Amino acid sequence: MPDLIRTSVDLSAKPAEVYAYVADPATSPMIAHARDVVDVTKDNGNVAGFRTKRGGVKYVTQAPPHYLEGEYQFKRSRARYDIRFEAIGEAKTRVSIDVNIQPQGLRAKLQGPIPRLRAKMQLNDWLEQVRQHFSAKQK
Repeated sequence: MPDLIRTSVDLSAKPAEVYAYVADPATSPMIAHARDVVDVTKDNGNVAGFRTKRGGVKYVTQAPPHYLEGEYQFKRSRARYDIRFEAIGEAKTRVSIDVNIQPQGLRAKLQGPIPRLRAKMQLNDWLEQVRQHFSAKQK
């Protein structure tokens, strides 16, 4: 059974700038650390997907600077990320992220809440990282 995590953050930057940050494999919320990226696939100059030491990310739908949908396939699980970028005024953006965690196989299902906890911790770390990045740019 899929498990859904929802979160959002308001940032002091324009949607195009935030979209570029999120779509970049080195700063994507779909993986824990940039050092995990081992290979990037591009299509017409845009990132179409990338591989990490633990799995692969494929951008399913890209509609810059408003929407990004990606799928992260890793050991025994798959996580689907729906990321929306909403302009708030002239120079603010609300980023809304839905993560749908789908265990693959009996062993993954027996882990219970562990994949959700890992994804939630990773997402919380990323939210803190993105807040710091855009607040530092503002100064």
